[in-house]
Amino acid sequence: MIGRSDDLVANEGEAERVGSGKAYQCAFEDPKGKYGKSAELFVAAIPGNQPPRATIDKLAKECKQPITQLPGIGEQALWCSIPTDGPELDILVSVGKRSHGETRVATLYLNSTRTDVYATLAKLMADRL
Repeated sequence: MIGRSDDLVANEGEAERVGSGKAYQCAFEDPKGKYGKSAELFVAAIPGNQPPRATIDKLAKECKQPITQLPGIGEQALWCSIPTDGPELDILVSVGKRSHGETRVATLYLNSTRTDVYATLAKLMADRL
């Protein structure tokens, strides 16, 4: 994903009802087929004031060890590698916080890159939740 964003197109999915909340999805793909899928973003918005930890902890079950916590970003943020059958989307970055009467969690799946990039992406997502 890093260094080739000009080649990507965002394909937003329809909002889906998840319990009492909504989930949104967007895949970032190369229409020329050169890179395949480069990232996939999921955002969940759940009415109420529940801490995001429960949702993020469920997502973290996908992780290989170790899980890297990202303190000071949202109410909780982390990144980890995830098992894959191929080279694509082997990193999970997730961040959550309460905002506008909702618990919001953003999770980005992407290809591995420099580890400092994951904290930068988590901060960016937290700022927009």
